Amino acid sequence: MKLPSVLTPHFLQTGDIHIGECRALPDYLDRHEKVLWQIANLAIANKLPLLMTGDLFHLKSTKHEERWLAARWIGYLEENEVHSIFIDGNHDHLYGEFTQMMEFSHMPLKYVRMVAWSPRVVNMLGVSYLAIPWRNYEEDQIRAIVTAHLLQMTSDKKVVILHECIKGALADNGFVIPGGTSLPNMPEITYWAVGDIHKVQKTNLDNGWYAGAPAQFKFLDQHSKGILAVDLASPCEPHFIPIASKPMRVVSSVSQITDDAYYQVRGNASEIMKASGFSQVVNTSYDELVAGVDGGIKPITEGLDIYLLDKGIPESYHSYAVDWVEKLLTGTEQG
Repeated sequence: MKLPSVLTPHFLQTGDIHIGECRALPDYLDRHEKVLWQIANLAIANKLPLLMTGDLFHLKSTKHEERWLAARWIGYLEENEVHSIFIDGNHDHLYGEFTQMMEFSHMPLKYVRMVAWSPRVVNMLGVSYLAIPWRNYEEDQIRAIVTAHLLQMTSDKKVVILHECIKGALADNGFVIPGGTSLPNMPEITYWAVGDIHKVQKTNLDNGWYAGAPAQFKFLDQHSKGILAVDLASPCEPHFIPIASKPMRVVSSVSQITDDAYYQVRGNASEIMKASGFSQVVNTSYDELVAGVDGGIKPITEGLDIYLLDKGIPESYHSYAVDWVEKLLTGTEQG
């Protein structure tokens, strides 16, 4: 697939691949593979570098077939000479200083650079990239790391790749992230390629963007998923490129099952019973269980603030948590 001729991007940005999530779906691995090959073929067809901003895997208990899929994808990028940079995300972390990316970092790769645990500069095709794997950094720590590596970034086009939760980011369900870090405003940096949040969006900086996840992983995730094409001449306006994958849809009646998708039926008992006859239905939820006592949801969330306080969560976050649970249970979260 060729990008529109009006675009002159310097690279493609993806991340939050999460190989191993959605194991409950019958063909989850095939779905992962189709997404990965679309991304690779976009880079190959347009002769563009690829930045992978962390969370290649989803679980520490990665299966052999999941790891083999990742290895084949990396090998495909290498074979087709796609200049790529991969970093660790929090889901790639195993324990201590060990991450799942490390086994790939020891491969004799020429075009695919694996940056595991420690930051590293890669000067590639006229652009300087500082890759900062996930370590749950604060803003001052990010600034210090960038400052310490600036002399190694020899191009006037400087890109930082990192995987961090940015305060104020919007989750797929509409929940505003109250905690996290912020990107430091540093005029030396042309663009910040960020991973961790699955919804495509700008960070606290105009030139810092999440590409979001390339596929839905939860039923209430937004349907439009993809990657970014970034032109460093206009770093505040990356171009969103949709990636096709089998969608995940929430319906209240089996009569709404109309196409090839995974379905969650969230309805009454009658609809739940009917859902058992549809192979597309992989999840069900009773509306009457969501409603709670007297049609309200207070009995479900009552006591949540006390529980959070016992767990050491500051009181300032309690209202966010209660609001998020109420939206989740009533199905009012945004897709």
